[in-house]
Amino acid sequence: MIWSLDCLDITSEVVWRLDSASLVRDETLKMTLVERGRVLFTIGGEQRVAKAGDVLHFPSGTWHGATMLDEEVILVDIFSPIREDFLT
Repeated sequence: MIWSLDCLDITSEVVWRLDSASLVRDETLKMTLVERGRVLFTIGGEQRVAKAGDVLHFPSGTWHGATMLDEEVILVDIFSPIREDFLT
């Protein structure tokens, strides 16, 4: 099986806070690589602190969100199929 992957590099130099009202639900499979910093992720009903080098998997249709814990955070998001809304 060949997957079409779309990469999005998100750099945050300010603290970005999401509360439970800010959770999102995508119909795409998503994986996130934490390149720099620490992030509190919510995936479904579970929370986890991820640090540089960690990779997280967000199954399609799962509610998720993030709270940046450090001043500078770099995340690399990978989606399948491609998120056309991110290309415009």
